Amino acid sequence: MTIDGCILAVDTGLDLILVAFSQSCSRIRIARRRGMNSGTNCTISEMCARLRMPPFPDAVAKSKTAFLREELSRRFIPYLRSRGFEQAKDSAKADGRSTFPFGTFIRTDGTVSDIIAIQFDKYSRPKFIVNFQKDPPEIIRFGTVNHNWGEAFRLHPRPKSSGWFSMRTFFGLRSPETCAKEVVDRLMNLFPEVENWFKDRTVGEHLQLCPYPVFPETRNQGAP
Repeated sequence: MTIDGCILAVDTGLDLILVAFSQSCSRIRIARRRGMNSGTNCTISEMCARLRMPPFPDAVAKSKTAFLREELSRRFIPYLRSRGFEQAKDSAKADGRSTFPFGTFIRTDGTVSDIIAIQFDKYSRPKFIVNFQKDPPEIIRFGTVNHNWGEAFRLHPRPKSSGWFSMRTFFGLRSPETCAKEVVDRLMNLFPEVENWFKDRTVGEHLQLCPYPVFPETRNQGAP
């Protein structure tokens, strides 16, 4: 089988799917495992129908990160606002190329503020992490470095893990819309752990400490 591009093989157990990527992006070969020496050729739409998968012809035109940002904008950002958070006037970029495309969200109660920031991967991979803290921060001692640290945490998708919320479409065999929805579903299901920490500093199993150095203010004494 001669291909002018590359071949992706996906083993489903019953079928061995060979996806031929080329400039024409034309055919897919499904090789039956059970009692058949020869396979059948089909188009991408035909493969989706045979495997009971929804076709997604527009997925190539948009990056997976863009799907993830749009799902967050559609569901999670309004949810934050419903919880009393407001977007701060900072360096959020509308083009989405920033690692903090939504900027910072702040909820103020008297002299204390709750702060949340959604940080995307700096290499534009479809994943993000949720950073949060209070302002002014709780000053803690961390490690062996002899200076103060501000208390801050991150929300992770799995307990006691440093992994980020990420999309996995399994080489395009799953719709990016569906994957983005599942990631945001996971985020919203775990977000009560963040609210619990803001309320009484309860550290849930999906939270990890991520302190930052706090340096004392220096006064400008001026020239003698």
